[in-house]
Amino acid sequence: MKKVKSVKQIAEIVLRNGIKYPFSSKTIIELDKKNVVAKKEHGIVFQQERNYGTVGDYCHYISHDELFELEDKGMIKIN
Repeated sequence: MKKVKSVKQIAEIVLRNGIKYPFSSKTIIELDKKNVVAKKEHGIVFQQERNYGTVGDYCHYISHDELFELEDKGMIKIN
């Protein structure tokens, strides 16, 4: 399994279920770094204000394989 050190958004992110995350500094990709060998879940967060939880904020968790699918589609760049 390939290690992921960092992720950079380079286009709008569209998940399998059709949910969209705008190409914005308010969209954050949080990597699961607890288990370096087998990363389990990564979070994609759209946060409008300084703190998460305001109306309009949303978050989804994706698998390690789904993260690489987003790279293959040209939505993110993995380092």
